Amino acid sequence: MTTNGTHGIELPEGRLAIVQQANRIAQETATERDEALKEVARLKLKITEHEVREQALQSLVAEMESRVNSMTAVRDEAVAYRAAYEALFKMQLATLQAFTPPTAPLVPEAA
Repeated sequence: MTTNGTHGIELPEGRLAIVQQANRIAQETATERDEALKEVARLKLKITEHEVREQALQSLVAEMESRVNSMTAVRDEAVAYRAAYEALFKMQLATLQAFTPPTAPLVPEAA
């Protein structure tokens, strides 16, 4: 019998081997757990980075949509002005075509 790592308690060799194996398994499990926790922390950081990037992209998309809406309003206003001026010029053209000036001079020439 030996007291190898058992705080002074004597164990038969078979049980000592079992205790040592359980100790080794517990250490391996703790190491695996620590590695898994590090991986979880790394993945959480990566998720946070992606969330920040997504929010930045959403903000950019919202800004661009706002600019598109603003430019669409400016374009619509310009089209409305053009339509108004086009109607005005067509009316003036129709007026000029309807009332053609006489071909004879309005003021007789002095002889």
